[in-house]
Amino acid sequence: MIPGVYFYSWTFNSGSCSSTSDIIQITVYDSATTANAGTDQSICHSNTTTLQGNTATSGLGLWSFISGPSFPSITNPADPNSTVTNLVPGVYILRWTISNGYCTGSSDDMQISVYDLPLQTDAGQDQMLCGLTSALLSGEQPFIGNGNWSVVSGPNTPVFACASCPSTIMTGLTIGTYTLRWTISNAVCTSISDDVIVTIIDHPTIPDAGPDQRLCITDTSSLYGNTVVTGTGQWSLVSGPSIPNILYPDSSVTPVQQLQAGTYVFRWTISSSNCSQYDDVSITIVPPLTIITNGPVISLCNNEAVTLAAAGAVTYSWSPVDHLLNANSDNPIANPYHTTIYTVVGTDQTGCTGSATIEVNVCDTLIIPDGFTPDGDGVNDYFVIVGIENHPSNQVHIFNRWGNLLYEKTNYDNTWDGIPTVGGLKFGSGKVPPGTYYYAVDLGAETRTGFLVIKY
Repeated sequence: MIPGVYFYSWTFNSGSCSSTSDIIQITVYDSATTANAGTDQSICHSNTTTLQGNTATSGLGLWSFISGPSFPSITNPADPNSTVTNLVPGVYILRWTISNGYCTGSSDDMQISVYDLPLQTDAGQDQMLCGLTSALLSGEQPFIGNGNWSVVSGPNTPVFACASCPSTIMTGLTIGTYTLRWTISNAVCTSISDDVIVTIIDHPTIPDAGPDQRLCITDTSSLYGNTVVTGTGQWSLVSGPSIPNILYPDSSVTPVQQLQAGTYVFRWTISSSNCSQYDDVSITIVPPLTIITNGPVISLCNNEAVTLAAAGAVTYSWSPVDHLLNANSDNPIANPYHTTIYTVVGTDQTGCTGSATIEVNVCDTLIIPDGFTPDGDGVNDYFVIVGIENHPSNQVHIFNRWGNLLYEKTNYDNTWDGIPTVGGLKFGSGKVPPGTYYYAVDLGAETRTGFLVIKY
Protein backbone atom coordinates (compact mmCIF):
# COMPACT_ATOMS: atom_id res chain seq x y z
CA MET A 1 0.00 0.00 0.00
CA ILE A 2 1.11 3.51 -0.71
CA PRO A 3 -0.29 6.70 0.70
CA GLY A 4 -3.82 7.17 -0.47
CA VAL A 5 -7.40 5.96 0.14
CA TYR A 6 -8.35 2.32 -0.51
CA PHE A 7 -11.89 0.90 -0.54
CA TYR A 8 -12.43 -2.82 0.00
CA SER A 9 -15.77 -4.62 -0.34
CA TRP A 10 -16.63 -7.64 1.76
CA THR A 11 -19.43 -9.69 0.11
CA PHE A 12 -21.42 -12.59 1.69
CA ASN A 13 -23.18 -15.11 -0.59
CA SER A 14 -25.58 -17.91 0.43
CA GLY A 15 -26.87 -20.18 -2.26
CA SER A 16 -29.42 -18.65 -4.48
CA CYS A 17 -30.11 -15.97 -1.97
CA SER A 18 -29.21 -12.44 -2.68
CA SER A 19 -25.69 -11.55 -1.54
CA THR A 20 -24.90 -8.81 0.95
CA SER A 21 -21.73 -6.71 1.12
CA ASP A 22 -20.02 -3.99 3.16
CA ILE A 23 -17.29 -1.57 2.10
CA ILE A 24 -14.31 -0.52 4.27
CA GLN A 25 -12.12 2.50 3.60
CA ILE A 26 -8.42 2.32 4.33
CA THR A 27 -6.59 5.63 4.27
CA VAL A 28 -2.81 5.46 4.17
CA TYR A 29 -1.20 8.74 5.29
CA ASP A 30 2.32 9.84 4.42
CA SER A 31 4.63 11.03 7.24
CA ALA A 32 4.07 14.69 8.04
CA THR A 33 6.56 17.27 6.72
CA THR A 34 9.16 18.15 9.38
CA ALA A 35 8.21 21.50 10.85
CA ASN A 36 10.59 24.50 10.64
CA ALA A 37 9.35 27.69 12.36
CA GLY A 38 12.00 29.84 10.76
CA THR A 39 14.74 32.06 12.16
CA ASP A 40 14.24 33.80 15.50
CA GLN A 41 13.32 37.42 15.05
CA SER A 42 14.34 40.63 16.82
CA ILE A 43 12.22 43.68 16.06
CA CYS A 44 12.29 47.25 17.41
CA HIS A 45 9.36 49.38 18.46
CA SER A 46 6.75 47.45 16.36
CA ASN A 47 3.66 45.45 17.31
CA THR A 48 3.54 43.44 14.07
CA THR A 49 5.75 40.92 12.33
CA THR A 50 5.46 38.17 9.68
CA LEU A 51 6.06 34.54 10.56
CA GLN A 52 8.37 32.44 8.44
CA GLY A 53 7.37 28.80 8.89
CA ASN A 54 7.99 26.21 6.15
CA THR A 55 5.25 25.03 3.82
CA ALA A 56 3.87 21.57 4.58
CA THR A 57 4.17 19.22 1.59
CA SER A 58 2.65 16.47 3.64
CA GLY A 59 0.10 17.35 6.24
CA LEU A 60 -1.19 20.60 7.57
CA GLY A 61 0.60 23.31 9.57
CA LEU A 62 -0.70 25.33 12.50
CA TRP A 63 0.77 28.19 14.55
CA SER A 64 0.19 28.28 18.31
CA PHE A 65 1.18 30.68 21.13
CA ILE A 66 3.48 29.23 23.79
CA SER A 67 4.61 32.18 25.94
CA GLY A 68 5.14 35.92 25.97
CA PRO A 69 4.33 39.18 27.78
CA SER A 70 0.91 39.37 26.06
CA PHE A 71 -1.43 37.27 23.92
CA PRO A 72 -0.68 38.20 20.32
CA SER A 73 -3.12 37.85 17.45
CA ILE A 74 -2.12 35.32 14.75
CA THR A 75 -4.03 36.44 11.67
CA ASN A 76 -4.15 33.01 9.96
CA PRO A 77 -2.75 30.26 12.18
CA ALA A 78 -2.64 27.79 9.26
CA ASP A 79 -0.55 30.13 7.11
CA PRO A 80 3.19 29.54 7.55
CA ASN A 81 3.69 33.23 6.68
CA SER A 82 0.89 34.62 8.78
CA THR A 83 1.20 38.05 10.33
CA VAL A 84 1.25 38.46 14.10
CA THR A 85 -0.11 41.61 15.72
CA ASN A 86 -0.64 43.12 19.17
CA LEU A 87 2.99 42.56 20.16
CA VAL A 88 4.51 44.45 23.08
CA PRO A 89 8.16 44.67 24.19
CA GLY A 90 9.30 41.31 25.48
CA VAL A 91 10.09 37.77 24.30
CA TYR A 92 7.48 35.59 22.61
CA ILE A 93 7.66 31.85 21.81
CA LEU A 94 5.43 30.66 18.91
CA ARG A 95 5.19 27.06 17.73
CA TRP A 96 4.73 25.80 14.11
CA THR A 97 3.27 22.30 14.12
CA ILE A 98 2.79 20.12 10.99
CA SER A 99 0.58 17.04 11.37
CA ASN A 100 -0.91 14.55 8.88
CA GLY A 101 -3.86 12.46 9.98
CA TYR A 102 -2.96 9.79 12.48
CA CYS A 103 0.71 10.14 11.78
CA THR A 104 2.89 11.63 14.43
CA GLY A 105 3.42 15.30 13.57
CA SER A 106 6.45 17.57 14.25
CA SER A 107 6.81 21.04 15.66
CA ASP A 108 9.42 23.80 15.89
CA ASP A 109 9.52 26.89 18.05
CA MET A 110 10.64 30.34 17.08
CA GLN A 111 11.41 33.35 19.31
CA ILE A 112 10.28 36.86 18.63
CA SER A 113 12.14 39.49 20.72
CA VAL A 114 10.39 42.84 20.67
CA TYR A 115 12.54 45.78 21.83
CA ASP A 116 11.45 49.31 22.67
CA LEU A 117 13.28 52.41 21.45
CA PRO A 118 15.77 53.92 23.92
CA LEU A 119 14.61 57.18 25.44
CA GLN A 120 16.45 60.47 25.11
CA THR A 121 19.65 60.48 27.18
CA ASP A 122 21.88 63.08 28.81
CA ALA A 123 25.65 62.84 29.15
CA GLY A 124 25.75 65.49 31.88
CA GLN A 125 27.10 69.01 32.14
CA ASP A 126 30.23 70.13 30.32
CA GLN A 127 33.18 70.44 32.66
CA MET A 128 36.19 72.70 32.85
CA LEU A 129 38.79 71.38 35.29
CA CYS A 130 42.05 72.81 36.54
CA GLY A 131 45.07 70.65 35.95
CA LEU A 132 43.36 67.40 36.96
CA THR A 133 44.15 63.95 35.55
CA SER A 134 40.73 62.48 36.33
CA ALA A 135 37.10 63.51 36.04
CA LEU A 136 33.72 62.18 37.16
CA LEU A 137 31.28 61.57 34.33
CA SER A 138 27.58 61.68 35.22
CA GLY A 139 25.44 60.34 32.42
CA GLU A 140 21.73 59.66 32.75
CA GLN A 141 20.71 56.19 33.88
CA PRO A 142 18.99 54.47 30.91
CA PHE A 143 15.41 53.32 31.49
CA ILE A 144 15.48 51.26 28.30
CA GLY A 145 18.58 49.58 26.94
CA ASN A 146 22.19 49.76 28.06
CA GLY A 147 24.67 52.61 28.05
CA ASN A 148 28.32 52.83 27.08
CA TRP A 149 30.92 55.62 27.25
CA SER A 150 33.27 56.25 24.35
CA VAL A 151 35.87 58.85 23.40
CA VAL A 152 34.95 60.97 20.39
CA SER A 153 38.04 63.19 20.47
CA GLY A 154 40.75 64.41 22.79
CA PRO A 155 44.50 64.87 23.20
CA ASN A 156 44.87 61.23 24.31
CA THR A 157 42.78 58.16 25.11
CA PRO A 158 41.65 58.18 28.75
CA VAL A 159 40.53 55.11 30.68
CA PHE A 160 36.97 54.57 31.96
CA ALA A 161 36.71 52.80 35.29
CA CYS A 162 33.34 51.39 34.13
CA ALA A 163 32.45 52.20 30.53
CA SER A 164 28.92 50.83 30.93
CA CYS A 165 28.16 52.80 34.10
CA PRO A 166 26.42 56.15 33.71
CA SER A 167 28.47 57.55 36.60
CA THR A 168 32.13 56.64 36.29
CA ILE A 169 35.63 57.97 36.81
CA MET A 170 37.74 58.76 33.76
CA THR A 171 41.50 58.78 34.34
CA GLY A 172 44.65 59.49 32.36
CA LEU A 173 43.60 63.01 31.35
CA THR A 174 46.01 65.65 30.17
CA ILE A 175 45.77 69.33 29.19
CA GLY A 176 43.26 69.77 26.38
CA THR A 177 39.60 69.27 25.42
CA TYR A 178 37.86 65.89 25.36
CA THR A 179 34.52 65.04 23.77
CA LEU A 180 32.95 62.00 25.48
CA ARG A 181 29.84 60.20 24.23
CA TRP A 182 27.22 58.40 26.33
CA THR A 183 25.36 56.01 24.00
CA ILE A 184 22.17 54.11 24.87
CA SER A 185 21.54 50.95 22.80
CA ASN A 186 18.74 48.41 22.88
CA ALA A 187 19.48 45.38 20.65
CA VAL A 188 18.37 46.06 17.06
CA CYS A 189 16.90 49.48 17.89
CA THR A 190 18.68 52.58 16.69
CA SER A 191 20.93 53.83 19.49
CA ILE A 192 20.82 57.39 20.86
CA SER A 193 23.70 59.37 22.32
CA ASP A 194 24.69 62.63 23.92
CA ASP A 195 28.11 64.25 24.16
CA VAL A 196 29.80 65.99 27.05
CA ILE A 197 32.91 68.17 26.78
CA VAL A 198 35.59 67.95 29.46
CA THR A 199 38.29 70.62 29.23
CA ILE A 200 41.47 70.28 31.28
CA ILE A 201 43.09 73.68 31.78
CA ASP A 202 46.65 74.21 32.87
CA HIS A 203 47.01 75.43 36.45
CA PRO A 204 47.55 79.17 36.77
CA THR A 205 50.67 80.39 38.52
CA ILE A 206 50.51 79.44 42.20
CA PRO A 207 49.84 82.74 44.00
CA ASP A 208 52.00 84.15 46.77
CA ALA A 209 50.63 87.29 48.42
CA GLY A 210 53.91 88.01 50.20
CA PRO A 211 54.76 88.13 53.90
CA ASP A 212 52.36 89.51 56.48
CA GLN A 213 53.05 93.10 57.48
CA ARG A 214 52.91 94.89 60.82
CA LEU A 215 53.19 98.64 60.43
CA CYS A 216 53.17 101.56 62.79
CA ILE A 217 50.28 103.96 62.30
CA THR A 218 50.18 104.93 58.63
CA ASP A 219 47.50 105.26 55.97
CA THR A 220 49.58 103.81 53.13
CA SER A 221 51.36 100.53 52.47
CA SER A 222 52.08 98.27 49.49
CA LEU A 223 51.01 94.78 48.48
CA TYR A 224 53.70 92.47 47.11
CA GLY A 225 52.26 89.54 45.14
CA ASN A 226 54.34 87.24 42.95
CA THR A 227 54.67 87.74 39.20
CA VAL A 228 51.99 85.98 37.12
CA VAL A 229 53.35 83.60 34.46
CA THR A 230 50.12 81.76 33.59
CA GLY A 231 46.78 83.55 34.02
CA THR A 232 45.91 86.96 35.40
CA GLY A 233 46.13 88.32 38.94
CA GLN A 234 43.69 90.39 40.98
CA TRP A 235 43.90 91.90 44.48
CA SER A 236 40.78 92.07 46.64
CA LEU A 237 39.91 92.96 50.23
CA VAL A 238 38.82 90.05 52.42
CA SER A 239 38.34 91.91 55.69
CA GLY A 240 39.45 95.00 57.56
CA PRO A 241 38.28 97.94 59.68
CA SER A 242 37.65 100.09 56.58
CA ILE A 243 37.56 99.86 52.80
CA PRO A 244 40.97 101.01 51.57
CA ASN A 245 41.90 102.03 48.05
CA ILE A 246 43.90 99.38 46.17
CA LEU A 247 45.51 101.60 43.58
CA TYR A 248 46.29 98.96 40.91
CA PRO A 249 44.29 95.83 41.79
CA ASP A 250 45.43 93.86 38.72
CA SER A 251 49.13 94.50 39.36
CA SER A 252 51.16 92.13 41.52
CA VAL A 253 52.77 95.06 43.34
CA THR A 254 50.50 97.99 44.20
CA PRO A 255 50.14 100.72 46.80
CA VAL A 256 47.14 100.52 49.10
CA GLN A 257 45.85 103.72 50.65
CA GLN A 258 43.40 105.00 53.26
CA LEU A 259 44.35 102.44 55.87
CA GLN A 260 43.23 102.73 59.46
CA ALA A 261 44.38 101.11 62.68
CA GLY A 262 43.48 97.43 62.71
CA THR A 263 44.16 94.26 60.73
CA TYR A 264 43.39 93.97 57.00
CA VAL A 265 43.39 90.74 55.00
CA PHE A 266 44.07 91.09 51.27
CA ARG A 267 43.73 88.28 48.71
CA TRP A 268 45.96 87.78 45.66
CA THR A 269 43.99 85.61 43.18
CA ILE A 270 45.51 84.23 39.98
CA SER A 271 42.99 82.93 37.44
CA SER A 272 43.22 81.09 34.14
CA SER A 273 39.85 80.59 32.45
CA ASN A 274 37.70 79.33 35.31
CA CYS A 275 40.70 78.00 37.24
CA SER A 276 41.79 80.17 40.10
CA GLN A 277 43.90 79.98 43.23
CA TYR A 278 44.54 82.57 45.89
CA ASP A 279 46.78 83.45 48.80
CA ASP A 280 46.05 85.88 51.61
CA VAL A 281 48.27 88.41 53.35
CA SER A 282 47.50 90.43 56.45
CA ILE A 283 48.53 94.02 57.10
CA THR A 284 48.22 95.13 60.70
CA ILE A 285 48.26 98.86 61.29
CA VAL A 286 49.37 99.37 64.88
CA PRO A 287 47.85 102.46 66.52
CA PRO A 288 50.09 104.75 68.58
CA LEU A 289 51.23 103.14 71.81
CA THR A 290 49.41 104.14 74.94
CA ILE A 291 52.10 105.46 77.26
CA ILE A 292 51.09 105.60 80.91
CA THR A 293 52.86 108.14 83.15
CA ASN A 294 52.71 109.23 86.76
CA GLY A 295 51.46 112.62 85.55
CA PRO A 296 49.84 114.57 84.16
CA VAL A 297 51.17 117.12 86.69
CA ILE A 298 53.85 116.78 89.32
CA SER A 299 54.66 119.61 91.73
CA LEU A 300 58.27 120.44 92.54
CA CYS A 301 58.79 122.68 95.57
CA ASN A 302 61.73 123.56 97.76
CA ASN A 303 64.08 122.67 94.92
CA GLU A 304 63.53 118.96 95.48
CA ALA A 305 63.96 116.69 92.44
CA VAL A 306 61.06 114.54 91.26
CA THR A 307 61.01 111.14 89.51
CA LEU A 308 59.15 110.86 86.26
CA ALA A 309 57.72 107.44 85.32
CA ALA A 310 56.41 105.90 82.08
CA ALA A 311 55.16 102.44 81.05
CA GLY A 312 53.70 100.76 77.97
CA ALA A 313 56.77 100.58 75.72
CA VAL A 314 60.17 98.92 75.53
CA THR A 315 62.42 101.96 75.20
CA TYR A 316 61.87 105.59 76.15
CA SER A 317 63.19 108.99 75.19
CA TRP A 318 62.42 112.14 77.24
CA SER A 319 62.67 115.76 76.13
CA PRO A 320 63.72 118.39 76.82
CA VAL A 321 66.83 116.90 78.40
CA ASP A 322 67.64 120.03 80.43
CA HIS A 323 67.69 119.34 84.15
CA LEU A 324 66.86 115.70 83.46
CA LEU A 325 68.94 112.75 84.67
CA ASN A 326 68.94 109.66 82.41
CA ALA A 327 66.64 110.89 79.63
CA ASN A 328 66.48 107.39 78.06
CA SER A 329 65.13 105.72 81.16
CA ASP A 330 61.54 104.88 82.02
CA ASN A 331 61.98 106.80 85.32
CA PRO A 332 64.36 109.75 84.90
CA ILE A 333 64.90 112.33 87.63
CA ALA A 334 63.88 115.93 86.88
CA ASN A 335 64.88 119.11 88.70
CA PRO A 336 63.95 122.08 86.49
CA TYR A 337 64.23 125.69 87.69
CA HIS A 338 60.81 126.57 86.31
CA THR A 339 57.65 124.76 85.33
CA THR A 340 58.47 122.44 82.41
CA ILE A 341 56.43 120.08 80.28
CA TYR A 342 58.38 116.90 79.57
CA THR A 343 57.44 114.67 76.63
CA VAL A 344 58.25 110.98 76.61
CA VAL A 345 58.27 108.94 73.38
CA GLY A 346 57.97 105.19 73.90
CA THR A 347 58.92 102.58 71.28
CA ASP A 348 57.86 98.92 71.22
CA GLN A 349 59.73 95.91 69.83
CA THR A 350 58.36 96.51 66.31
CA GLY A 351 59.42 100.15 66.24
CA CYS A 352 55.97 101.64 66.79
CA THR A 353 55.80 104.66 69.06
CA GLY A 354 53.51 106.58 71.33
CA SER A 355 53.95 109.65 73.46
CA ALA A 356 52.73 111.31 76.65
CA THR A 357 53.55 114.41 78.66
CA ILE A 358 54.15 115.26 82.28
CA GLU A 359 54.10 118.82 83.56
CA VAL A 360 56.57 119.46 86.36
CA ASN A 361 55.03 122.44 88.12
CA VAL A 362 57.79 124.28 89.95
CA CYS A 363 56.36 126.07 92.94
CA ASP A 364 56.93 129.73 91.96
CA THR A 365 57.73 132.14 94.82
CA LEU A 366 58.50 134.92 92.34
CA ILE A 367 55.49 137.13 91.47
CA ILE A 368 55.98 139.83 88.83
CA PRO A 369 53.14 142.37 88.62
CA ASP A 370 51.70 143.35 85.25
CA GLY A 371 51.66 147.03 86.13
CA PHE A 372 51.92 149.78 88.81
CA THR A 373 50.90 153.44 89.32
CA PRO A 374 53.88 155.64 90.34
CA ASP A 375 51.66 158.70 91.03
CA GLY A 376 52.97 159.38 94.58
CA ASP A 377 49.71 158.52 96.36
CA GLY A 378 51.47 155.92 98.49
CA VAL A 379 49.63 153.04 96.82
CA ASN A 380 51.37 150.82 94.27
CA ASP A 381 53.98 153.47 93.58
CA TYR A 382 56.82 151.01 92.91
CA PHE A 383 57.51 148.05 90.62
CA VAL A 384 57.48 145.41 93.33
CA ILE A 385 58.59 141.85 92.39
CA VAL A 386 57.56 139.53 95.22
CA GLY A 387 60.34 137.06 96.08
CA ILE A 388 63.06 138.82 94.14
CA GLU A 389 65.20 138.71 97.27
CA ASN A 390 65.42 134.93 96.84
CA HIS A 391 67.34 135.44 93.65
CA PRO A 392 70.51 137.37 94.44
CA SER A 393 72.55 138.76 91.60
CA ASN A 394 69.38 139.25 89.57
CA GLN A 395 69.15 141.85 86.85
CA VAL A 396 66.05 143.83 85.87
CA HIS A 397 65.69 145.59 82.51
CA ILE A 398 62.79 147.78 81.33
CA PHE A 399 62.25 148.61 77.63
CA ASN A 400 59.81 150.86 75.82
CA ARG A 401 57.71 149.63 72.91
CA TRP A 402 60.47 150.43 70.44
CA GLY A 403 62.99 148.29 72.34
CA ASN A 404 64.89 151.18 73.92
CA LEU A 405 66.35 150.36 77.33
CA LEU A 406 64.94 152.74 79.97
CA TYR A 407 65.94 151.10 83.21
CA GLU A 408 68.34 148.49 84.45
CA LYS A 409 69.54 147.38 87.85
CA THR A 410 71.54 144.49 89.29
CA ASN A 411 70.25 142.90 92.49
CA TYR A 412 66.96 144.72 92.10
CA ASP A 413 65.43 145.85 95.42
CA ASN A 414 61.87 146.81 94.36
CA THR A 415 62.62 150.55 94.24
CA TRP A 416 61.86 151.55 90.65
CA ASP A 417 59.27 154.34 90.64
CA GLY A 418 59.09 154.94 86.88
CA ILE A 419 62.07 157.26 86.55
CA PRO A 420 64.38 156.02 83.79
CA THR A 421 68.04 155.53 84.63
CA VAL A 422 69.00 155.07 81.03
CA GLY A 423 67.99 157.58 78.34
CA GLY A 424 64.35 157.72 77.45
CA LEU A 425 61.25 159.86 77.40
CA LYS A 426 60.19 161.61 80.57
CA PHE A 427 57.04 163.14 81.86
CA GLY A 428 57.05 166.48 83.52
CA SER A 429 57.80 164.72 86.83
CA GLY A 430 60.75 162.98 85.25
CA LYS A 431 58.96 159.64 85.05
CA VAL A 432 58.27 157.68 81.89
CA PRO A 433 54.98 158.40 80.14
CA PRO A 434 52.02 156.11 80.86
CA GLY A 435 51.82 153.13 78.56
CA THR A 436 52.92 149.55 78.10
CA TYR A 437 56.52 148.53 78.64
CA TYR A 438 58.48 145.33 78.33
CA TYR A 439 60.48 143.82 81.20
CA ALA A 440 63.20 141.17 81.40
CA VAL A 441 64.08 139.75 84.81
CA ASP A 442 67.29 137.69 84.62
CA LEU A 443 67.41 135.23 87.53
CA GLY A 444 70.58 133.51 86.40
CA ALA A 445 69.12 130.05 85.67
CA GLU A 446 66.28 131.58 83.70
CA THR A 447 64.95 134.89 82.43
CA ARG A 448 61.36 136.01 82.99
CA THR A 449 59.88 138.38 80.46
CA GLY A 450 56.57 140.08 80.04
CA PHE A 451 54.64 143.33 79.62
CA LEU A 452 54.20 146.04 82.23
CA VAL A 453 51.50 148.75 82.19
CA ILE A 454 52.30 152.06 83.86
CA LYS A 455 49.43 154.39 84.73
CA TYR A 456 49.15 157.70 86.66
